[in-house]
Amino acid sequence: MGNSKRFESIISCGIAMKKILYLLLVHCVLQAEAQNIRYVKPVAAGSGDGSSWANASASIQDMLNVASVEEVWVAKGTYKPSAYPTGCTACSSSRDYAFFLPANTKLIGGFGGTETTIAQRDITLNETILDGDIGVIGVETDNVYHVLLSAFSFGETVSVEVDGFTIKGGYGKNASGSVSVNSVSISRVSGSGALFYYGNKTVKNCLFTNNKGSGVGGAVYAMNNSTTTATFENSQFLSNEAANGGGVYVFSGTGNFTNCDFNGNSATSNSGALGTNFTYATNINNCTFLQNTAVMNGGAILFDISNGHISNSTFESNTASNHGGAIYNERTDLLLETSHFKSNSSKQGGAIELFYDDAIIRKNFFESNSTTQYTGGAIHTSSSESEINQNVFYDNYGFVGGGALGLGGDVQLHSNLFYANNAKYWGGAIFFFSGSTFRTIKNNTFVKNSSTSSGGAVYTHSGDTHFYQNIFWQNGINGNVAHANADYYNYQGVNLFKNNALQMTSSGYVVSNTGVRHIGAGAAGNTFATDPLFKDDSDPEGPDNLLRNSDDGFQLLGTSPFKNASSINPPIEDITGASRDDQPDWGAYEFGASNCPETLAVTGPVNTDQKANLSISTGLPNTIISASSVTYQAGNYIQLNPGFSTGVNAVFVTRLLGGCQ
Repeated sequence: MGNSKRFESIISCGIAMKKILYLLLVHCVLQAEAQNIRYVKPVAAGSGDGSSWANASASIQDMLNVASVEEVWVAKGTYKPSAYPTGCTACSSSRDYAFFLPANTKLIGGFGGTETTIAQRDITLNETILDGDIGVIGVETDNVYHVLLSAFSFGETVSVEVDGFTIKGGYGKNASGSVSVNSVSISRVSGSGALFYYGNKTVKNCLFTNNKGSGVGGAVYAMNNSTTTATFENSQFLSNEAANGGGVYVFSGTGNFTNCDFNGNSATSNSGALGTNFTYATNINNCTFLQNTAVMNGGAILFDISNGHISNSTFESNTASNHGGAIYNERTDLLLETSHFKSNSSKQGGAIELFYDDAIIRKNFFESNSTTQYTGGAIHTSSSESEINQNVFYDNYGFVGGGALGLGGDVQLHSNLFYANNAKYWGGAIFFFSGSTFRTIKNNTFVKNSSTSSGGAVYTHSGDTHFYQNIFWQNGINGNVAHANADYYNYQGVNLFKNNALQMTSSGYVVSNTGVRHIGAGAAGNTFATDPLFKDDSDPEGPDNLLRNSDDGFQLLGTSPFKNASSINPPIEDITGASRDDQPDWGAYEFGASNCPETLAVTGPVNTDQKANLSISTGLPNTIISASSVTYQAGNYIQLNPGFSTGVNAVFVTRLLGGCQ
């Protein structure tokens, strides 16, 4: 019995020891996990070792330097660099101080100082400032060269992240020399707000303001290798300066920008807001570029060998003294879609200059852009292959010609609306200069464009251009829509018009391959001086006050002579993105192609086409009005109930063709 109790006691002791060891192990693991985060406040608290908010450190850099640290959480307040970057050689003065980010660390601001999760932050309420003004307050020339800095070797697979800070006061203008950090040469004139050298870098929820350099990237210079990425999300770049890339400059790798604002940045050379060079891809989505300037090219952006993709973004009041008020695209494949360009200006290419390589520009809105000396109020192309489709060009101005477009190279245009654009001399909407036989102009609508000399809508200087299914109406010379050159003028090109609605009488055109009013020896199917019967040309935007929608005033009425007209290889979609049917219309809009219901019950008099995705049925009374031409089109069935009737001389057609598709 005694041995049994002793045995039970040993077992109990063993179990107790295991529990103690387990608790110690758990404690050690939790402690290790806690050591991965360090906490910073403007004034140290408790032990000051940064192990918790209660023991917060006052030094961001000390916490970043803690071994194995993963995240440094920083409470609201202002912090200034006070040490050289780790591993720096040639650092010689306090201006070389910077917040240095070791590999695989996250620097996170915007905390009140009590949070236990990042999601609890209120960044707006808890502004956390990294300030480069370390010397005499307000004197820039004694500020640090870089507020933030990271530097890794070329092939390292590492990352850094900065989230929730205002970063300001970096100043590298007219600086000299460089320093070496981790054996990487760091220029003092670039990346004044932040310089990220190699590795993956992420910037989120940050404001960069009043950072200035005379190199590249006034706010941020991101140097990648071919496999690394610079990612910017929900961040602002305000009033930064550099020679190139006043806001941000990305070299090599990939650059991603989402929900970012670039306002009031400037460049003494190129790319007032954003410059990219040799990037595998530069992706910009839902960003705003406002009042950025460049002394030379690209008031907002300059892409150079960068494969750019821009979507859902706004460019307004950007200027370049030379080319590309908003964008200068050089040797880059560019895809630009669903964006808005307003009041941008330059000498040439008021909004965009395309120089070499391919571009697809689709579903955008260009409004009130202008040139101050040459052509292309909205877009100018030179030696490029371009597709410009489904855009709206409104109230743009070309100083010499091409109120909307000044086009060279190989160009295809379809389903665009050119409305109320102006040129000082030639081509109120488009000025075509040197190009090849690949220029195809198809299913566009030209209305109320004007110039002072020739070609109120279109001027062809040289090259071969083919026109199909376009509508020209009320274009003018000095407002005179009856002028002989009100819609079209040719200088020495060889052009061909087929199935176009030209606004002058047929006597105003010559069916030959020469002459200022020639429409080509093979011209056929054109109509002359015929009202297109727009839905409401006095209200181009329609009730929703937005263009490129189904209620636009330049939709055709059901009685338009250009509805269901003869077409040659029409585009698949119209300007709104709706599919064209098997008898497509002329011009940019397809009648009835948008906002089709799933099912439709027709119960009254009808004089326009009816379309539905699934089915159409009729009910009393349902009559096709006399002398109307109406098509019922649905994807499933069309049911004509008793009481359905057609009026005298009415034409009624039914089709099962996939409804609105």
